[in-house]
Amino acid sequence: MEKYFITSFYYPFVGGGAELSNKLLNEGLKKNKFKVLTFGYENKNEKINDVKIERIKFNFFKSEYLKKVECKEFKGYYIRYDKLISYFFTYFYKKKISNLLNNKKIKLLHTSGTHGLNPEVWWKKAKQKKGIVIHTLRDPQLIYTGTVESKGSVKKIIDYFHKKYYIRYVNKYVDYIHSPTQYMIDLHKKKGFKFKNIKVIPNTVNIEFQKSNYKNKVIDLVYVGILSENKGVKTLIKLKEKNSFLNVVFVGEGVLSENAKKVGIQVTGWLQQSEVFEWIKKSKILILPSEWEEAFGRVLIEGVALGTISIGSNMGGIPEVLFNDSRYIFEARNIVELNQKIDRVLSLNQIEYTKELLRLQEKMQVYKYENHIKQFEEFYDEILKNRG
Repeated sequence: MEKYFITSFYYPFVGGGAELSNKLLNEGLKKNKFKVLTFGYENKNEKINDVKIERIKFNFFKSEYLKKVECKEFKGYYIRYDKLISYFFTYFYKKKISNLLNNKKIKLLHTSGTHGLNPEVWWKKAKQKKGIVIHTLRDPQLIYTGTVESKGSVKKIIDYFHKKYYIRYVNKYVDYIHSPTQYMIDLHKKKGFKFKNIKVIPNTVNIEFQKSNYKNKVIDLVYVGILSENKGVKTLIKLKEKNSFLNVVFVGEGVLSENAKKVGIQVTGWLQQSEVFEWIKKSKILILPSEWEEAFGRVLIEGVALGTISIGSNMGGIPEVLFNDSRYIFEARNIVELNQKIDRVLSLNQIEYTKELLRLQEKMQVYKYENHIKQFEEFYDEILKNRG
């Protein structure tokens, strides 16, 4: 009997936090190891950092999408219309997906980040084989056809039937729901999902917590990620326009790159993780101004762990990550309130800044990697024990 972890993208195809979470989890597990089933340029089996991976080639469009993800090119036709393309083409691939599990003996099936991979097909097949099904809520994928609630009557109708479709499959076939925040679970319940069993295990970072080198902090504000409107980047650009004296750096790339440069924001493009961390260490504030329902916001932990105070919007699970501390949370799109939060931190002297950071680091010990893996190992053990 095997354990399978199903996800659309797995290292080296890392588009964001979901892929990082899946990689950290699978590499950390010792007792309850999974075989990862995911997209690839070709059908092949491989092993990365002691994780067995089976790559599945589907079609031309998915291969093009993988190239975009691998190169961090989050713009253009394939990214913008990927979900529509996925719905159309994977409809014809449902039988192929189902057949992949025909000869597999399934003990445990865990799906996470399954955009364009028809998770309902995997769930149904696993249940037919009397396997246990777990699904992780990393975003509102099961609720909306996009990342946020659609505007316009036609899109709202499409969203409605999309949600009803997944409610039926989740309620019937998924045994356990996991999420990194309670917020994402509550959001799905509010929309009509009825979960049998629920487990909240926060995301993690696999880095050592470091002291702050205040004297080396020459940047006021750093943002790390895709430069898109739903991430709140347009709000940060407006903030910079009103406060030209602020030294702001965007570590990333996207459709708003040129807009940011026009107002004097430094845009680094995509960098290696070690380089990203150096920019964070040199900054007094790390900001996550998302305007969509983030399931978590791992970069906030990375900021604090690397010796930088983090601030986030009130969207999705971000307040939970920041322990609902109003000093570090602002209303999304509210530039006046954001300005106040930034001014307060920038006004701290070295002693005050260091003390505040240490208190945050103490609280964030709960996000340490060893705690994360231990919780998941115990979660899987409990599930398997209950099944007998």
